[in-house]
Amino acid sequence: MIYATLFKASHQRLPMEGTPDLLRALERGHDRLRENPIFYVSDSPWNIYDLLARFMEVQQLPKGPILLRDYGTHMLKRGANRPIHKLEAFRQIMGMYPDLPFVMLGDTASKDADYYLQMAEEFDGRVLAIYIRQTRDTENARRIAKLIEANSHIAAVRVNTSAEIWTDARARGLVSNQ
Repeated sequence: MIYATLFKASHQRLPMEGTPDLLRALERGHDRLRENPIFYVSDSPWNIYDLLARFMEVQQLPKGPILLRDYGTHMLKRGANRPIHKLEAFRQIMGMYPDLPFVMLGDTASKDADYYLQMAEEFDGRVLAIYIRQTRDTENARRIAKLIEANSHIAAVRVNTSAEIWTDARARGLVSNQ
């Protein structure tokens, strides 16, 4: 990640295969008429905003707010008193749009599944699906598999490809069958 951040230009980076089309389909919804907003929440620092915005433009990802992490002395806090950027951002977004349902996409490289499952519990019925991409077979990925299994009452799916997300999203009526 450090190498990619410091040495790769935005046009040299690639999203997961099929992601731009998938996000555009989710933005349009099952009837292809809606304009569902897309929010990008990342633990990346604000100082790479321009790089991320350019990447999104080059890859033709749907436009949407990019919420990045502030770095500072608050990062020195430990334990329960330390704010978790992604959780705070999700709560803010979901609070601002109380009638909007959500689809969340993340991966096994971080704690995305933990945060998304927590949001599904806190905002009962508002998280329609959670898609967690398997990045590598790591201890965290195995932990996440067990976590998703233990929360089978939530529509959380571990996937390897965008095609798997398409299949599931079509079955749930989140994207058009066309």
